[in-house]
Amino acid sequence: MTAREMQMEFERRITLMNPDFEIKEKITSDTIFSFLNAYTERFIRNNYLQEDTVADGSRAQKKNVDSLKGLVVRGLYSIEDKDENNTDRTTDRVVLPEDYFLYIRSNSLLSKNYKLENEITNEADYVVAPNKTIREDNVDKVISSYYNKAIVLTPYVVLNNGNVEDTDKKLYANIIHDEYTIVKKLDLVYYRKPKKFDVIGVDGLNVLDHCELPENVHMEIVEGAVEMFITEAKYRLNMKQN
Repeated sequence: MTAREMQMEFERRITLMNPDFEIKEKITSDTIFSFLNAYTERFIRNNYLQEDTVADGSRAQKKNVDSLKGLVVRGLYSIEDKDENNTDRTTDRVVLPEDYFLYIRSNSLLSKNYKLENEITNEADYVVAPNKTIREDNVDKVISSYYNKAIVLTPYVVLNNGNVEDTDKKLYANIIHDEYTIVKKLDLVYYRKPKKFDVIGVDGLNVLDHCELPENVHMEIVEGAVEMFITEAKYRLNMKQN
């Protein structure tokens, strides 16, 4: 479906629910596409979360993968300078890309770990270590300290917004490792943000004339956007007043 077709279907559905939306309380295109784009992001988050509950190889899992496959991207990112205000000394950070939306997985490229006596100088020979994710409030259980210098076999990743004094407000992936490890780069796989779609301001780059998710989920997005409008916006308020 094109953006125009999704708009028309949205209008048709809400008009069936309340004929006033056809003329008397007609909704603007800006409002309609605000809900369509908002629900597109919610659809992606919902499918992302459902991965924990659906069985591998099931039809539901295949459908989720197919729905979001066009948003899966990969990039190799260099380690940033140390955060002077971060006292977790055995951490490194990477600036997340601007189109970052949801984390999938990552690898750390290491030039040294506890098994290597000398640091690797050739990038092609870096050791690849798959990262685990960890919650911020559990970092103290794995991070090296004065009284705990245990070997961390697998680096951990925690995501945050950097230090409170940072003015750029970038998003970071923080890699937690032991004192024997040197991290050079982060190989990150993630879901990027979906591009906006509309019938106005279309440039084919930042704003598309269609939803970039597969067409077999376009009707789900329309239905979800209508439901969002009914339950979370003006229509619900009007119903309460009546």
